[in-house]
Amino acid sequence: NDSKCYEEKNYIILETSVTNVKNKYIYTKKIYVKKETGKIEKMELLDSKQKGTIYILYNEIELSK
Repeated sequence: NDSKCYEEKNYIILETSVTNVKNKYIYTKKIYVKKETGKIEKMELLDSKQKGTIYILYNEIELSK
């Protein structure tokens, strides 16, 4: 697994590439966190050919402590 964290526009992006997974359709996962609020706004899933993309938009996320 290869992971990195970087800033882009108004987001902190957490990205991981998964190479040892049996599911060939999910290769890269990106989570977008708003800098202003620290809240997750969306997750992006890319396939191994970087052709197909799935976006998951979050309205509300509740974390337990």
